[in-house]
Amino acid sequence: VPRGRGSRNIRRMASTQPLFGLRVLDCTSWFGALGGRLLADAGADVLRVIPSRGDVFEGEAPYFGSSTASIQDAWYNAGKRVLTLDLSGAQDRASFVKLLAAADILIEQWDPQDIPLSLEELAEVNPALARVSVSPIRAKARCPAIGCILLR
Repeated sequence: VPRGRGSRNIRRMASTQPLFGLRVLDCTSWFGALGGRLLADAGADVLRVIPSRGDVFEGEAPYFGSSTASIQDAWYNAGKRVLTLDLSGAQDRASFVKLLAAADILIEQWDPQDIPLSLEELAEVNPALARVSVSPIRAKARCPAIGCILLR
């Protein structure tokens, strides 16, 4: 919570954003990053969860000056908090389940072999969770068509 001179205006401004108070878990890279960015711009609290192996977006050209910091990664993920988790590990998986339980929206683009929780497990953890599944390929269990966005 901001403190000091002008902090009342900052809090008032934040609370008037249309999605203020909405909690979003963004588990995307290329295909869903813009969705999380737009939600963050509208006031949602977006937490970007990246795998411990890193994200391909982080090393994608062009770069800022002579650094290896990606301009695309910075733009698409502006306004998001970031957390690195290894969802194959028990401790990080438990942390992820706690985050899911408190989230309003999950945006994901997991490969079928990498899905950490089944649809039934997601529903058990958080029955009210809105799930956005972004897939560049047809995954019959998740999307009825190529390039679809599945809202559940």
